[in-house]
Amino acid sequence: MIAYKAEDAGRELIVVNPRGTSQRCSSCGHTEAANRPSQAAFCCQACGFSLHADLNAARNILWLGSSLRRQKREAETSAA
Repeated sequence: MIAYKAEDAGRELIVVNPRGTSQRCSSCGHTEAANRPSQAAFCCQACGFSLHADLNAARNILWLGSSLRRQKREAETSAA
């Protein structure tokens, strides 16, 4: 249904595997289970960056999606 809605709105759907995004620091990239001390809190053990856990995961998912989109466009450009 999401793919249909995106296509109908003229948008591009990029599927991102969210695994590990809640434990990865959106500031420095350090990934560790201890970075997520509670359901709502995120505090990086490497750099000290702190943010609500859902916002941190959302930043990581956005970064992954942007990266996949860039790779897809580069591959299309190279093939042409």
